[in-house]
Amino acid sequence: MLRVLIAENHLLLGAGLEVWLGKESGLTIWGNATVGQIDLLQEIRRFQPDVIILDADTLLTTPFWLLANLQDLPRLQIVLVSANNDLIQIYNKVQVSATQAADLIKIIKRGENPPLPDTQGGVIL
Repeated sequence: MLRVLIAENHLLLGAGLEVWLGKESGLTIWGNATVGQIDLLQEIRRFQPDVIILDADTLLTTPFWLLANLQDLPRLQIVLVSANNDLIQIYNKVQVSATQAADLIKIIKRGENPPLPDTQGGVIL
């Protein structure tokens, strides 16, 4: 079950997303209307989402700030949506280790993500 947190400034869009996504099986939806970056961070820590849907036009925070401050959520995905257009941006937190320039080039050219070690000593594919 994927946990989805909706942090949306436009109440109508946020409510619509919550109703629409709530009909999908396999998703647990949590909507909120936070007023600040720290409030949002506390909600994220409490709910532990796999996906955060964030208003692209918000002044609340940026995906980069969230990703940097949520090191303990390695598979976090942030989806930016806007009430003003149909553009959706997706940010995934991916850490890769490149031991040589060829690794970096391969990642850039083909968007490949080498397997990552997980916290239990296995590999995340």
